[in-house]
Amino acid sequence: MIHFSLVHSVQRTSSAPTVPDNSRYIAARTGRLFAICIFILILASPLAHSRSSEIKPTEPTPDLEIENNGAHVEVDGKPILMVYARIGGFTIEERAEAIQQRIVALGKNRTIPVASIHSESRGTWTEILAGTDRIMGITEGDARGAERDRAQMAAEYTEIIRQVVKQYRDDHTLSRMLWGTLYAGLATVACAVVVLGLFRIRRKLRERLEARLTGKSARATSSAFGAHIGQYLGKPLVVISRAAFWIVILAMLQAYATVVLRFFPATKYTSY
Repeated sequence: MIHFSLVHSVQRTSSAPTVPDNSRYIAARTGRLFAICIFILILASPLAHSRSSEIKPTEPTPDLEIENNGAHVEVDGKPILMVYARIGGFTIEERAEAIQQRIVALGKNRTIPVASIHSESRGTWTEILAGTDRIMGITEGDARGAERDRAQMAAEYTEIIRQVVKQYRDDHTLSRMLWGTLYAGLATVACAVVVLGLFRIRRKLRERLEARLTGKSARATSSAFGAHIGQYLGKPLVVISRAAFWIVILAMLQAYATVVLRFFPATKYTSY
């Protein structure tokens, strides 16, 4: 017993000092890990700032995006060609609008023949003219934006403008406007007749359905099973029929608007 008590006291005395040593070891490792994390954050913050400063200049500006996408030149709502580069203080949108106005003015002026539309090289740019009147200019920036040769682009745009002016003069005539007005009037009368007929059919069907639901119809009162079905399904059927009717009316009006818009050249392209 004496031997066992001595051994037990020796073990207690030998194991007692290890507790504070373990706690100090854990505290030291925790401190080292915390210091390493702080050091990594300090090193990473300048790197992240430098990467963000490198990314910012490469972000496209709105002007650059617009120039890359180009601006459409439209006649009667239809895109016919595009411009890609600024000229002086004019944006590509302002250029497109000015070119559109010149083409429309050329189409209205029937004294200038379509054959007089041609292109002339000016060294660093190419001009498209109608006789001596300038329509537009094509720069190297336009050619780069279209990824094409400037001379080839000028020849293509010249032919497009010729066809557009010819089509504009054919469409915008007094006879075309009169025929378009006549066809629009006939379409309006036809649409009105169809819509009034649909309202009349709807009223008759509603009267019959209400008669069946209220028990005025002999067929509904002869069968108890039919009466129960009519009682439970009558109201949902009325709601569905009303929704279907107005869907048909809206479809008719949309078709009418599409047909009428196609009778006039200024709105023909928007109807598609």
